[in-house]
Amino acid sequence: MFRFRRFRSAIVPVLGIGSLVAAATTALAVDYTFTVDDPVGITQVNWAIEVDAVLTNNAAVGDRYDILRTVIHRPPNWTTPMCVETCLPDFVDSTAVLVSAGQSDTIGIQFNTAVDEGGAIIRLTARSWTDPLDVKTVTMAMITDGTEVLIVDDDGGQAYQDYLSAALDGQFTWGVWPRDLEAPVSADLLEFDVAAWMTGESAPALSEEDTLAIGACLDGGGRLFLSGQNVGYDLCDPASPYFSAGMKAFYEDRLGAEYILDDTDLLTVEGVGGDPITDGLTLAISGGDGADNQTAPSEISPLGAGSAEIFHYLGTTRTAAVRVERGGSKCVYLAFGFEAIASASDRADLAAGIFDWLSPVGAVQEDAGPGFRSADLRCYPNPFNPSVNIAFSRSSPARVSVDIYDVRGKRVVSIPAGTEPLASVSVEWDGRDAQGQPVASGIYTCRVSTDHGETFTEKLILLK
Repeated sequence: MFRFRRFRSAIVPVLGIGSLVAAATTALAVDYTFTVDDPVGITQVNWAIEVDAVLTNNAAVGDRYDILRTVIHRPPNWTTPMCVETCLPDFVDSTAVLVSAGQSDTIGIQFNTAVDEGGAIIRLTARSWTDPLDVKTVTMAMITDGTEVLIVDDDGGQAYQDYLSAALDGQFTWGVWPRDLEAPVSADLLEFDVAAWMTGESAPALSEEDTLAIGACLDGGGRLFLSGQNVGYDLCDPASPYFSAGMKAFYEDRLGAEYILDDTDLLTVEGVGGDPITDGLTLAISGGDGADNQTAPSEISPLGAGSAEIFHYLGTTRTAAVRVERGGSKCVYLAFGFEAIASASDRADLAAGIFDWLSPVGAVQEDAGPGFRSADLRCYPNPFNPSVNIAFSRSSPARVSVDIYDVRGKRVVSIPAGTEPLASVSVEWDGRDAQGQPVASGIYTCRVSTDHGETFTEKLILLK
């Protein structure tokens, strides 16, 4: 089904034969752009938000453009209709626009994020009628802020993120942020319980911009999973064209690892006994149904307080992966590609271990008593700036205390909630500590306790 825009008329002057030939030659020249200013967005579930692509005709005459929508991925209950003046039915995948010389038109995608937490990726393709070989594409992504795992697709155009998303299905909600469209900043990463960064064979594995975002995320108490065989070489090896002292310092300080060797030539890893993530796991990282892309898995070593080995190469003492916990942040770093694990069941088992360990304190009921329901505590908006509402309800009255803790477990402030037994309490935290000073951006925990011995906690994210 096609939808046509009205074609704007143009006044054509009377020309001689030579001028007409020149004009005809110019008229056949195709020159247009197809762009999106902000291709990746974060929104909330049960919401509608439109992202517009702008098609600009820079040629001397008007042209018609066929537009094709391709759904790369979206959650089952989402719709993503194209919008040209008005939104088309969701089953319509193609339309057309007529754009005069020197004019622009917009083709939008409306992301309707019904029910399901997660993310969608949509591609729009524009094809000129004057020159059907002149094709341009734009891609848009949208993720809901209640999604548990943000997968940063930074693999240089491969589809390695699919190995991780398949491993997460049924265990955690996930959405994909295409790094080639836009670089996430720390505030984006902190919107989610865990950021999972897949580097594949991209070069450099991480840019300086990426390391700044990751570093600030971890400073704010964030949780990171990083995978890639070239990360250590690119950032730490003097032979790498991307090496610098600053990049090496990031690697050692943030990832809790010392880079030892670029290529171990070893393709089986063994979990450390007693480790909360890898105990009992032995994984092949070549062949099977994995990506089979490991040409240079690195050797590393745990470095600094809070860092521990979780995998070594089978039959050796050479470290293949570490986990590090410092100042409330957590990081798991594989010096090989997660996508290369040879078995889908092994990938699912490892993903469960990694993300269970990384997941921060969330909406977790502790020692619940009679009359306590899982929906009794709501904190909104979340993330917040400058204040958050804390609403607590119970089927019978109770005295309530409300406390805010930082990522180190230190109490920041106690919020007065009254002294009388009540069935519901609503208070506000203004983002200040007990001395009235504004606290820094980062992750905090709201803890509600009752005089019946019940406690309930919720993660809070302050973004400034």
